[in-house]
Amino acid sequence: MADDERESAAPSRFRPRYRALTQAEKDLHDAIKAKAEELELLFDHMLVMQQQPDKAAILRPVAPARYHALAITNLEESVMWAIKGLTA
Repeated sequence: MADDERESAAPSRFRPRYRALTQAEKDLHDAIKAKAEELELLFDHMLVMQQQPDKAAILRPVAPARYHALAITNLEESVMWAIKGLTA
């Protein structure tokens, strides 16, 4: 058995240790996060635009804030899976 029980030969779903990333992987990691921040800003801008009072707002069955929340949640999840795939 290894000196540190976290260093076992068996693969773990919960990744008790992280591997060192190459510089290219670090750069890609940073680029993914930067693009996600850009999308988040665009989504926020969209929400602000949709919250402007207009006659069409009466016809909307779901508030724009709900769609915004779903978009942000799914963006977060997408980035999480992309990073997990990159660092696996």
